[in-house]
Amino acid sequence: MSPPGPRKTFRSARPPLPAAVRQFHKVSILLLTHNNANYTRLCLESLFAHTHFPAFEVILVDNASTDHTPTVLAEFATLHPEIRL
Repeated sequence: MSPPGPRKTFRSARPPLPAAVRQFHKVSILLLTHNNANYTRLCLESLFAHTHFPAFEVILVDNASTDHTPTVLAEFATLHPEIRL
C-alpha cells in the first residue's frame, strides 16, 4: 500500500481565479434587524473594525423596528459608504 498523497481541499481542487475577477469581486453582507438597537450597533462596530476585505457592501434591513434602530442604521449609513439601507 502506498502512502496517501496530498489532501485535496476545495481551494486546491479548483483552478485559480483570473486576476481581474479577484480584484473586483465584491462581498455582500446582509444584516436583518428588529428592535435591537444596542446589539445592532455592537454588530456594526465589530463588522467595520474587523473587516479588512477591500470590496464589500453591507445591506441593512430593518423589519419595522419601533425602538431607535432606524436612527442607528441611518447614523452608520452616513459614516460608511459601504452601507445600503
